[in-house]
Amino acid sequence: MEGIADLVAPLLGGIGLLIRPDVWLLVLAGVAWGLFAGAMPGIGSLLAFGLVLPFTFGMEPVQAVAFLLAISVAVGFGNSIPAILLSVPGTPAAVLTAVDGFKLHKRGESGLALGVSYFAALVGQVVSIPFFVFMVVTLSGLAYIFLAPEIFALYLLGMVAIVSLTGQNLVKGLVGQGSGSPSPTSAWTP
Repeated sequence: MEGIADLVAPLLGGIGLLIRPDVWLLVLAGVAWGLFAGAMPGIGSLLAFGLVLPFTFGMEPVQAVAFLLAISVAVGFGNSIPAILLSVPGTPAAVLTAVDGFKLHKRGESGLALGVSYFAALVGQVVSIPFFVFMVVTLSGLAYIFLAPEIFALYLLGMVAIVSLTGQNLVKGLVGQGSGSPSPTSAWTP
């Protein structure tokens, strides 16, 4: 019973922070900015974050995180607006939305396409947030026992996967593996 309480406590603590009206105002502002930034082709979450990041320096951590998460979620839906209406995906994630959504738009069912996209974004967030909280709490204990031997085994697994997926062109796979292996070790400090 204690294990379940450890899983539910962070979720209830996060829900308790949503009672504050200042957090809701910042979430609303983040959604508005995220929808606008997502609807502009070429402006993704990275640029949307970069433009408002200086404003978060003066905020409390809870306010800043809520603001930035609202931007991230809204950009995900905002990308579907030009993808559906103009067949211009703003990011690579909206390419398939442009293919299917624009067909619906040409048939006069733009509202249906936008509604399905909104519903999918909403359900995706509602399902993923509790799953994320439960997994973070569960897996956070692994960070203390995941030491050098386990990291070496993970690197070895990656190398074996790359070599096995290269097929006949072994040199190409080894070059790809050789160029990718130093990148995760660059910041490693034992």
